[in-house]
Amino acid sequence: MQEEAFRKAILTSGYPLQIKVAAALAQRDFYLIEEWAYTDADEDVRRALDVFGTLVVGPNSGDSEDGEIELALALLVECKQSSHPLVFFESVVQPVLHDFPLMAGNGPARTIRISPEPASNWSVSMPVPQFLGVESMNFASAPPKTAAMSRAEAKGSKVQVSGDQPYRSLSLPLSKALTTYRTYWQQSRRSRGEAFLLRAPLGIAVVDAPLVIVGHQEPEPVMSPVSWARLIIREPVPLKRDVWARIGYQVIDVVHYTFFDNYLDSELLPFARDLRARISNAHGAVYSGETKIDGLDRSDMPVEPFRHCVDYLSDD
Repeated sequence: MQEEAFRKAILTSGYPLQIKVAAALAQRDFYLIEEWAYTDADEDVRRALDVFGTLVVGPNSGDSEDGEIELALALLVECKQSSHPLVFFESVVQPVLHDFPLMAGNGPARTIRISPEPASNWSVSMPVPQFLGVESMNFASAPPKTAAMSRAEAKGSKVQVSGDQPYRSLSLPLSKALTTYRTYWQQSRRSRGEAFLLRAPLGIAVVDAPLVIVGHQEPEPVMSPVSWARLIIREPVPLKRDVWARIGYQVIDVVHYTFFDNYLDSELLPFARDLRARISNAHGAVYSGETKIDGLDRSDMPVEPFRHCVDYLSDD
């Protein structure tokens, strides 16, 4: 075995990148599990992601008669190294992600019911992230949202673009891991006075490969390099029609490894601290799953409902 060939095989295997990612999370006090194993519910086989990191974002919501709420980031990370560029296609119609991040641990419905004052015979239910105004926060709006991801590979003098390989190596394992994590930690609503941990799982692909985004401008698509793209994976339409069921989605952040430190320090961790503060300000609503907003008009819903709820106003 040639030493140089051996060295090249190690450096291009992806494991050095996995070590760098794990070290970056450890430096920021994440609890780490490398080669995090889970069961593929579709095929009933063992699978593993490269890195799992969790961090409880403090301080907690404080003592109250309802009980404490703690927020934990749960990062499910897959690392890939390649000389082939990954190509993202920007969504023509930007998706509205009311459920992002899809939280676990706060009751089966993961929603908050809002009713107006004085008492009314109607109410509005919305996901916790929508209630907290996550869509207006920089972390939710900053990266380009993309509908598809492919890999470009040279074939002689031509270039072939295919989505099969990145789907199997990145999208599918992260999507399955996210589903498994949320299902495992989905607890029932606890009794009044008990504490619970609100978990925010995020699927992240950290890659050492050129990243290119294709915009949808007219008359010709515009191609440009990118350091961070958000891939929206729509779940399949159910076999049986249900007029009340919404088609869900999975969200995967694809981050170039040279941007990963900045992604953590300038984007993700500030977002988590802001989210923690919003949960504290609307503690009663998040804990109980219901609140009231004086003069609520369902045809003119506020962008950040938590700022108008009784809980928030009384804390001010």
